[in-house]
Amino acid sequence: MQVLSTRFTNAHGLDLLDIMSGQQINIVVTFKNYQQVEQNYALIIQVEDSNGIVTHIDWVEGKLAYGQTTQHTRQWITPTEQGLYRIKIFIWDGIFIIAPTPLSERTVENIHVSE
Repeated sequence: MQVLSTRFTNAHGLDLLDIMSGQQINIVVTFKNYQQVEQNYALIIQVEDSNGIVTHIDWVEGKLAYGQTTQHTRQWITPTEQGLYRIKIFIWDGIFIIAPTPLSERTVENIHVSE
């Protein structure tokens, strides 16, 4: 699995250039299964503030055929505090299994939330 792109959009799907505190944004992640088999996956999105404290976590699970690309959109209401936030994106083989295995490199995006 490989993350191909990450975007931040508003409720209408338009890319956001400025992100304001308290605003709902969509985190749009596109990824592809390069394995030779169908693969179960869990897309995990974790948001941390500038102190490394997790302020939001979300996930979605699914199955992706060999060579298939998919896109998921997850909503995040930005915090009321302005500052730098780090979005970490993981793809694992599941959430509720005994020993989940990463299927891709971790992807990190930084965004600045202003008032």
